[in-house]
Amino acid sequence: MRVTVPAATTGGPDAADRPTGGPRPESADAERERLLATWEDLAVARLPEDSPAWRTPEVSVVAEAVVAGSPLAEHLFALGYQRSVDGAGPAELRADVEALAEAAGLGGRALRPAEVFEHASRGMDAAVAGTLLEAALVDPSTGFDTPVALLGALWSSARRRCRLGDELWVCRWVAHEGTWRTVELRMIVASTVRALLDGPDLAVFLGDSAIAVIFDDPARQSAVEAAVSGIRNLIVTETVVHEVPGLGSLPKLTGWLLETCPELTATVLRGAQS
Repeated sequence: MRVTVPAATTGGPDAADRPTGGPRPESADAERERLLATWEDLAVARLPEDSPAWRTPEVSVVAEAVVAGSPLAEHLFALGYQRSVDGAGPAELRADVEALAEAAGLGGRALRPAEVFEHASRGMDAAVAGTLLEAALVDPSTGFDTPVALLGALWSSARRRCRLGDELWVCRWVAHEGTWRTVELRMIVASTVRALLDGPDLAVFLGDSAIAVIFDDPARQSAVEAAVSGIRNLIVTETVVHEVPGLGSLPKLTGWLLETCPELTATVLRGAQS
């Protein structure tokens, strides 16, 4: 007896590997985009209107990891770090990651909001700590290095006896009374000197009327001195080159630096009180 099988029921050799009914499975790319769209809608509704731009590369990486079922800790850390760099605070970060957990849950992927926030907040904490560390080395208002950076460079040089740090160039000046405010003069000096420095050079304000520079190439000392002397309403009173001693301990080197540059004492104490 001959039996005819209807074509609609054959489906080809891979029919058993495909669902027999209902919608086809969503591709990973489509699922990621759907997650991103849902997450963004939920997050933006919870965030202040003046929040930084929401979609960043870190957001896309987190969404991709959620869809792939990959570990999230590293990516959430990066997200929290970038959110802090962009100006977000802990409350905004919590709202953001809670929106992520809700969006993932709507897609059938359960996340624990507290755990997600913990990983992201570690990144935010690291960004804050990084800012504090950088502020200990670089003055954000002038772009000059700080006394802490100067001492560190001198100590490194004293231990290694490398060329950088063998000499400390100091320049002191006075300004004509009533011409410049202190903060304005500092900015003018900073921009003038920075334009002549090379990458390895290190410049520090010792106080309101003095700077110290460690030159990688001492030949640049005269050019910087001439540039500072050329600033209007400013009179250079002294330039001195100090040879950095090969002291064997950090306290001894610190004592030498504060004795050589007495302006630093008031600067450091004033910074500690602010």
